[in-house]
Amino acid sequence: MRLHFNEIDSTSVFLKNNVGEFNHGDWVSADYQSAGHGQVGNGWESESGRNVLLSLLMNPNKIPACEGFRITEVVTLGILDALSDFDLRIKWPNDIYAGDGKLCGILIETGILGGHIDKAIVGIGLNVNQTCFESDAPNPVSLAQLSGKEFNVNEMAERVVTMVFERYERGVECHEEYLSHLYRRGEWHEFQRSDGARFEAMIVDVERNGLLAMKLRSGEIVHFEFKSIKYIL
Repeated sequence: MRLHFNEIDSTSVFLKNNVGEFNHGDWVSADYQSAGHGQVGNGWESESGRNVLLSLLMNPNKIPACEGFRITEVVTLGILDALSDFDLRIKWPNDIYAGDGKLCGILIETGILGGHIDKAIVGIGLNVNQTCFESDAPNPVSLAQLSGKEFNVNEMAERVVTMVFERYERGVECHEEYLSHLYRRGEWHEFQRSDGARFEAMIVDVERNGLLAMKLRSGEIVHFEFKSIKYIL
């Protein structure tokens, strides 16, 4: 089931507040979100009717809470499947990048029951036809900018949801494939710690719990939680 709004505060908030009325595979979309947000409350800029704005409901099958990152892997790879005509990468943990530009943001909120993931509300914001970005986001890019043509936003939303659930039905064991698409994996780059200190490191892995494993020039392997480091673009 799909429920569409011309305007809403947030598709994810609506789905979360009414989750009892929805089943696995159902989704909510909107032309415009007045209070759309990303990770840690970051805003999400979007012109009305120009981009994909949606949230979908998953009821995962017996995924332990400690392995919840599997949902991130499934969702990001499903979006890559939907956009297979483009050369895209996954910026840990779950942004979709074209080159050094952010094309798609994802926010996954999970519920835990009996030590397992009971439900996941997956919010997806995909830049489709917008070509002018006025917020202070440093590096947005859209499909229209990448291709030089416009797309049918409704068809793109349908395709994204279809491919995400097709990927889910194929199974949640796709860690190695996720790693193969990881942005800047196996390359030396500069990063910044949460205290502002910069360092050089190479991304080598993502642990089952979602921690990013990085190799320092000294050879030491260090691990980082989300938002504890910043990519220097």
